[in-house]
Amino acid sequence: MASQNEKLLHRQGQKVSRPQGEEELDPRVVKAGFDLTGYHIQSGRRSFADYAQTMIEEYGHGVRPYLKSWYLAIRYYPGINPTGMDSATLVDAEDSYN
Repeated sequence: MASQNEKLLHRQGQKVSRPQGEEELDPRVVKAGFDLTGYHIQSGRRSFADYAQTMIEEYGHGVRPYLKSWYLAIRYYPGINPTGMDSATLVDAEDSYN
């Protein structure tokens, strides 16, 4: 999970943007999103709506296509207590963040 220092490094050095081809997977984007999502969830933004709103406010609309996968990756990460987090069913039903 991301520490405050890692979060600040990500904020200073990386902008999240969609790869050129839709099938391309950029591991830097995956890791940055995973780290930042972990930070925000551990900081108390445990509902998907709160987390998504914060991510969009901080990193722009370019993060929208990634929000569900990052959130659910943290939700199902071994050792994470999902109390207060939305279920996959609720997250999947949320269309406004695609």
